[in-house]
Amino acid sequence: MQELDPLGINQIVTRLHMQVVAVHGIEIATSVDFDRFATVRAQLRSDAISPYFDPQHNGPELSQSAFWIEGRKDGEPVYVEAYRLYQPTGPFNHWCRAWLMDAHTRAGEDVHIASVSEPMSEPVSRLGGRMAYRGELFMSPALRGGPGSRLINDISLLHHALVWGYWKPDYIWGLTTENRAQRGMLRRIYYNHLEEGFIVWKRRPACVEQNRETLCYQPRHQITRDLAAVSSGCQMSTGTS
Repeated sequence: MQELDPLGINQIVTRLHMQVVAVHGIEIATSVDFDRFATVRAQLRSDAISPYFDPQHNGPELSQSAFWIEGRKDGEPVYVEAYRLYQPTGPFNHWCRAWLMDAHTRAGEDVHIASVSEPMSEPVSRLGGRMAYRGELFMSPALRGGPGSRLINDISLLHHALVWGYWKPDYIWGLTTENRAQRGMLRRIYYNHLEEGFIVWKRRPACVEQNRETLCYQPRHQITRDLAAVSSGCQMSTGTS
């Protein structure tokens, strides 16, 4: 698929932002100030920030390789999410194990990983390049379900457009619980590829809810396909590959 040029992606971001404002009444803003991220996040939830985005456990490289997104309604924060660009070296499952252990050890956590995609599946073996990690997604309970049930779809597509404008990644990826994966949540936020049981924790960190985590990802050609459909005015379909 033909790459989206800067003007095209700016038009897509504008169109999607206008839709989120018009339909849901939510204004979206981005920032690289992770001290402010910690403050805004604390207004929405009381659990610990994952060490991948915690300014207390990262140096200046955090604001150089990551950004976060805030949604506000009637002047109050109702939504946050963060992205960070990585370029893994070597097999992805080996890199991921080292990345997780380094991040949580620096945060002072005593964790133990039982396995990371072992044996490594063929799809996981292809992962690499510029990989935009998506984490810290939280939406105010008042926005979930009901008439606003499409909010997560609309915001996620806008976020993918913003990420593409920043980095043009080869993949957007994340880790989540198997419960969320099995409920179909990940299709709604534009992940068409899942690998259940990708990570198995023997002693999990505070920010992980279950011992087994699912890897979810969207490759470059599907990111650009989804965004090109917005550009042409097409209705998006989140459940196809």
